[in-house]
Amino acid sequence: MAPDFNGFSKIGKGLAKLHIGYRTCKRYDLGKPSFMLKKFSKLSFGSKTVLEDGKMKRLVDRTVVRADGQVLFQNVPQTTYMVNGRTPLAWVVDRYRVTIDEESGIVNDPCTGTDIIAVIERAVHVGLESERLIGQLPAEFEPEDWSPRKGGLDAHM
Repeated sequence: MAPDFNGFSKIGKGLAKLHIGYRTCKRYDLGKPSFMLKKFSKLSFGSKTVLEDGKMKRLVDRTVVRADGQVLFQNVPQTTYMVNGRTPLAWVVDRYRVTIDEESGIVNDPCTGTDIIAVIERAVHVGLESERLIGQLPAEFEPEDWSPRKGGLDAHM
């Protein structure tokens, strides 16, 4: 149906390769972290206060990444690319935290032994590169004059 099927296929292959290889893909250079991170228990985004409708309002600042409350990176580039309503970096921030199961007492610590700087830089790269690739998709998916062929059970209608 797509007039430029090869164009869609090429971009699809690029996206698949990027997302399947997210653990080893290129890292976006965010510069030197604000401090040397050896161990942490929780990532979060920064916050900022803005004046809105005459009231001060606190908003999430996704250009700042914190580890245990300390600023790790500032000026993190933003992407509009999302997976289930979150950017790849938001997934990392949400998932990389120490949790303890209340019933069993089992500690889940994805933070120990993880090069979180590499994880953050790769998440930023995946988001920005996905956005770039999607921006290269051919504009038209179906020709304007396209209609499905009648065949099988539809042929008798």
